[in-house]
Amino acid sequence: MPDGRLDLTRLAAARLRAADAQPFLALALYALNAVAVPGHGTFSVDADWRLYIDPERLATWSIDEVAGVLLHEVGHVIRDHAGRARSAGVSPTTHLAWNLAADAEINEPLAKLRGVALPGGGVTPARLGQPDGYLCEWYYSRLLRDGIPEDLPPVRCGSGCDGLDDAPIADGLPAPLRPVEALLLRRRVAHAVLLYRQTHPGTVPGGWERWAEATLRPTLNWRQLLDASIRGAVANVTGSADYSYSRPARRQVPHVVLPAMVRPLPTVAVVVDTSASMDEQLLGRAWSEVAGCLRHLGVCRERLTVYAADTVARRVVAPLGQRALLQGGGGTDMGRGIEAALAARATPDLVVVLTDGFTPWPPTPPRRPVVVGLLTTGLDAPRPPPGATTIRIPADAA
Repeated sequence: MPDGRLDLTRLAAARLRAADAQPFLALALYALNAVAVPGHGTFSVDADWRLYIDPERLATWSIDEVAGVLLHEVGHVIRDHAGRARSAGVSPTTHLAWNLAADAEINEPLAKLRGVALPGGGVTPARLGQPDGYLCEWYYSRLLRDGIPEDLPPVRCGSGCDGLDDAPIADGLPAPLRPVEALLLRRRVAHAVLLYRQTHPGTVPGGWERWAEATLRPTLNWRQLLDASIRGAVANVTGSADYSYSRPARRQVPHVVLPAMVRPLPTVAVVVDTSASMDEQLLGRAWSEVAGCLRHLGVCRERLTVYAADTVARRVVAPLGQRALLQGGGGTDMGRGIEAALAARATPDLVVVLTDGFTPWPPTPPRRPVVVGLLTTGLDAPRPPPGATTIRIPADAA
C-alpha cells in the first residue's frame, strides 16, 4: 500500500491459502503477529513469533507466493530453529550457513505442495548440492565444511531462524509469545499433525511426521542418561583423593612417617519402591541397568545397600534379584526410604531411587546426591525431591 500499511485483505487470503495447503499448521499460522516494516525487502520472523512484512512485497508477490512464504516463516518458529541455532553455536559469522540450512530443511517438502509457491524457487537441498531428507544441523555442518555455493544470495529470515537479536526497526510491536505459550502451541500443532496423518494417510510430509513424533515422544536414551548420572555422582567421590596416614607413603624420610594419597571407595544406597502401583517388568529393567552400572564402576556388594520401601523401609539382605526387591506392597513413601538410607551407620555417598513417583518426598534437599529413576506409565507423576537428578524411564522402554 502506498502509505506503508499492510494490505490485510491480501494477507488474510494468503493465510487462508497456506492453511488450506497444510491444515495442521493453521494454529501456528494465525498465531503469527504481523508487523509492517516498509523497506524491509522481504518477510522475516523473530523468536517471539512476530512476522515482519515489507508491504511492497505483500503487494507484488502473488497470493500463492505469499502463502508459501508464510508457511516457510512459520516453519522456522514451529521447528524452533532459534533454539537449535543456539545449541549449534551459530554466530554472526556463520548465521548465513545456518539460515540456508534451515531453509533447505523447510523448503524440501514445501516446494512439492500444490497451491503455494516460493519466490525464486526458494533454497532447497538440491540448490545446496545436498541430498533431501536431512535436518538443518546436517546441512549446516556440510556448508561449514564445503562452503556456501556462490550462486546463492544472502538470506536472513530473522532471529526466529538463527537466534541472533537484530530485528528490523518497527513501531508498536505486538506482545511477544512467551516461551511456555510457544511450547504449548508446538505441542498442539504436533497433535494436529498426527491427527491429520490418521485422517489423511500419505499426505503429511515425512519431516513433519518425524518432528511431531519427536515433540510428543522424545527419544532420549534413558539408559545412557541414568548411567551418566550415576557415573557422575560416583566420580565426585572417587575423584576426591586426599592424604591419609592409614596407608604410609612408600617414600621414606628418616624419622618421619609420610601419608599416602588414597581414593575413597564410594558407598551407594538403592531405594526401590515396592508399593502396589509399581510395574514389576519395568522395575526389573531399571534395576538391571542400575546394578550393571554400579558393577562396572567397581561398587562391590559390600558397599551397596538396598532398601525395599513402601510405607516403611526394609533393608534387603537376601541375594539381590528382582523377586527379592519386589517384596512389599500397599502405600508409598519414598521419603522414608531416603531417610533410612541416610540414617545408616555408614552414610552413603549416593542414593539411587527407583519409583513411579506417586509418593511423598522429603521437604528439603537430601544431604547426599540423589538420582531418581522415575518409572512413568503415561500418567503425570508428582515432582521428585528438590535437588535430585531425575531420569524418566518410559513404560515402553525396550
